[in-house]
Amino acid sequence: MAGPAFPIDLLLMIMEVSHRHTSSRMMRTCRTLYRVGARMLICTGVSLRTSEEAISFLRFMRADPDRRFPHLRSLKISRGNFSRSGVHALRGLLCHRSLALETLTLLDAEAVLLSDNTNPLNPPTLLMAIASLQSLKHLVIDGCDAIALSLLRYMIAPLQTASLDLGLYTSWSSSTNADDRNPILLLTQSSDSLRELRGSYFDCNPAIIKFDVVYPAVRLINASYTSSWMPSTLAYIHAFPNLEHLSLTSTSNRFEGNGNDPNTVPHLFSNRDCNIHDQENYDVTWEHLQEVAGSVIDLFVLGLVCHVPTVRVLDDISARMCRFLHDVIADMKPESLVVTVAGSSLFAAGGPMDGVLRQPAAQQLRHLELELCFAPRDWDVKLEDILDNISATFLSVGIPLHSLGLILNYGLLITPQGPPGSSFERACPLERELVSMDCARAEQLLSDAIPSLQDVSIRLSTEREPHQYMLGAVGEDDMPTGSEGSSESDAAEIEEDFAMFMLEEDDAGW
Repeated sequence: MAGPAFPIDLLLMIMEVSHRHTSSRMMRTCRTLYRVGARMLICTGVSLRTSEEAISFLRFMRADPDRRFPHLRSLKISRGNFSRSGVHALRGLLCHRSLALETLTLLDAEAVLLSDNTNPLNPPTLLMAIASLQSLKHLVIDGCDAIALSLLRYMIAPLQTASLDLGLYTSWSSSTNADDRNPILLLTQSSDSLRELRGSYFDCNPAIIKFDVVYPAVRLINASYTSSWMPSTLAYIHAFPNLEHLSLTSTSNRFEGNGNDPNTVPHLFSNRDCNIHDQENYDVTWEHLQEVAGSVIDLFVLGLVCHVPTVRVLDDISARMCRFLHDVIADMKPESLVVTVAGSSLFAAGGPMDGVLRQPAAQQLRHLELELCFAPRDWDVKLEDILDNISATFLSVGIPLHSLGLILNYGLLITPQGPPGSSFERACPLERELVSMDCARAEQLLSDAIPSLQDVSIRLSTEREPHQYMLGAVGEDDMPTGSEGSSESDAAEIEEDFAMFMLEEDDAGW
């Protein structure tokens, strides 16, 4: 048999960057590409959505098991409703002695596991096959109910990262116990190895403030919770003592745009008081925390009594939210603050931000990333006055700020006749000023006005979506961009082509 026209190394490089369908056809040209090409096709991960795909992929893997199974490191199983043959194929794949799977993603996990309901009195065999995986390091799971939650308790692999989307409580949920949604109790088998925890709709029994299990290696938590008595700050401090990055949030704590006033929600204040008192009474808090992120109410309710170098406030700060921002700064005494302010009036002389920053804890601020989102009522405010008010505020409160990153967001001011930069006459004076402003000159003016500043950057933004609540009923939702839709369709096309490849190879005698 004649050798290939190109060196094997070059052909392998071409396969590595080619579409999977192209790579599968190249595999048919010679034995070397046939042996090595399979590794390239599966090493970036495989997604199985139907019984046909599961059966076909198992045949593909068994055609050369010693060279293929060890290279399958990432697997996604989704949609559920697998037939008995499909479940058998999944079990055959997961139980193979050469499998060294490191990342497993289960989408609509409850439906996937319910596909194997041969004996309701015993745990599903598919569940036990997953739970018995010893090489697993990273788990992503969503669509949980009783069976999927039991999977977490059965697992023996020492996970390094876990992402658990536990879903809302609904009328059809089989599991309604708060501790069934408590990650501290769900991942005990990985207590020594877990490093990162992500997820949504966590819960915790409010009667228990300390649990027996400790996760000393966890450095990051990024999750949301579902009940009004969360967060249980002391329970998390005790369970994750070496935490460095925390984002523990609740969607019910977003008040801007929904007409509700957080000052009239009693449990926010009672939870905060309990969290503060627990830390003080037990004389324990986080000692290594570097960054905390969340809405201003999330951070307020946490009630931390420790210094946190970086605080990121994820929602807009209006006048009524300034009292909460004041307490958050008093709690954590950050050196770096990332915050969005809704409306230029907050920096007016003697305005709300003056009160927030005129406190001893704010004197520790050295770095500020400030997004100023102009409200429609700012349409005729002069840009020079806005910059003067910002510099005057910091001079007045005496904060020795070292760096300032200022984003001027005028997305709500853009006149509807055309996009930014078009040549039509703009109706909004502030918008005209912003479009024509000299950012370098404005940076120099701020630097001259605040002597402590060593680094100043100003940029413009027209992002609208997070701030459209300020428009009231007038605001219209932005349509999805074409690029987002195309990326989803591209991903679906890749998965479909891979499934076609496996079926083609079956037909060809794999």
